[in-house]
Amino acid sequence: MLTHVAQSADAMRTLLVGARTGVPGAAYASQEARDTAIEDGARRSAAALRVELASAAERFHTEARTLPEDAWRWPVSVLGGVEFPAAQLLDRLHAQVSCLYRLLRLRNVPARSSAAR
Repeated sequence: MLTHVAQSADAMRTLLVGARTGVPGAAYASQEARDTAIEDGARRSAAALRVELASAAERFHTEARTLPEDAWRWPVSVLGGVEFPAAQLLDRLHAQVSCLYRLLRLRNVPARSSAAR
């Protein structure tokens, strides 16, 4: 999941660059390239994934922070899907990060014993 969010942040940053420059960018080269990058990332160590995620988040944040107001309305799409305003990328990334946070919290919840039920 960590590598998925990092890959997604980089893909969304690419879409923001397109919105800023007016030159449409592809979030991913292809579905296959996306899947391969996520699979490769899943084999990395936890420490490497943390660095990858932090770096991707910083790149996205830097691009988003400097994006002109009118660029947030630029239409973007992921893998040829339905177009939506670039501003919705913030909601999409937030949803992914929120999901990741919840999944990580669940991993740290002690298992309930049958006696406690």
